Amino acid sequence: MSRVTDLRYKLLSQPTREHLVSGCVELVESHIRQRRGWKGTAMRAGLALLRSIRTDAVRLGVERLLPDFVDALLPFHDAFQRQGGGDFGAWLRTHDAAVADALIRVADQRVASSGNAGVKSAYGALRRFAHDEVGTSLPEVGRLIEQHAG
Repeated sequence: MSRVTDLRYKLLSQPTREHLVSGCVELVESHIRQRRGWKGTAMRAGLALLRSIRTDAVRLGVERLLPDFVDALLPFHDAFQRQGGGDFGAWLRTHDAAVADALIRVADQRVASSGNAGVKSAYGALRRFAHDEVGTSLPEVGRLIEQHAG
């Protein structure tokens, strides 16, 4: 098994997958709670809209998107390893534009194929903030990947 395939297997197999999902849900919810100003207000309103559709919307979204997000992160993790490893979160932060683009592309594709108008509306309201918000979250994303990569 290649290093990339091995990491994908580790992250997406139980019980690691469930722990990673829980960590990602906490990361998303914490990030939105901590945001201030008009951006934070808009993000909390979008989250409230999602939760009005389905109370477990964040968890369900993470569970559904996780395999594609992992696939999007694998080339970056491989490059990180080839460059000597270290702190994956810090490495992601130094490559934030490319990594954010890859992760947002996954979400965009999934939402575009959704038949749920409420999800599309909520995502549309939050999408304009995505690049900056994903970029600032990358150190924590890297920490979660490393924590669960075992």
